Amino acid sequence: MKKNGKVRKDKPSDILRQTRLAKLIAENGGKTPIGKLMIQAGYAPGYARNPDKLKKTLSWEQLMQKNLPDDLISQKHNELLSSMTIDHYIFPNAVTDEMIKQILDQVAGCKLLRVQRNPQWARAFFAVPDNRSRKDAIDMAYKLKGKYPKGSQEEHEVIIHVKND
Repeated sequence: MKKNGKVRKDKPSDILRQTRLAKLIAENGGKTPIGKLMIQAGYAPGYARNPDKLKKTLSWEQLMQKNLPDDLISQKHNELLSSMTIDHYIFPNAVTDEMIKQILDQVAGCKLLRVQRNPQWARAFFAVPDNRSRKDAIDMAYKLKGKYPKGSQEEHEVIIHVKND
């Protein structure tokens, strides 16, 4: 952390609190504000009111780079962008497996996994794009890249440049 224009080394107690805080954040999954978690980790309430001070310290950046390296974040983000979920639909039993496959092939990104039959129906299990996870991943990328205008996040215009391959 800079003090009077100089970078100071964090004390071992600072590093221990930061490690405790990182563990609390991981366990909590973002459900509790970071300021409250800072108090649980041993920070003074006054310091915990402004978590940005902590996030600007060199040791916090090093801890984040060690535990959440950029390449891991990028890899997980790419997984979110291509995430799929499993769904099912019940067809009348008269519909053949081939017809079910043809129907599902018409849905963008849909892939038939299995058909389960009984005398009354045929249940098709298929993978489809998880559009909620994909939307959240894209939204996160836009925020990280500063593509949203400053201020209200409720209404925003996004400009995307599309490359033709």
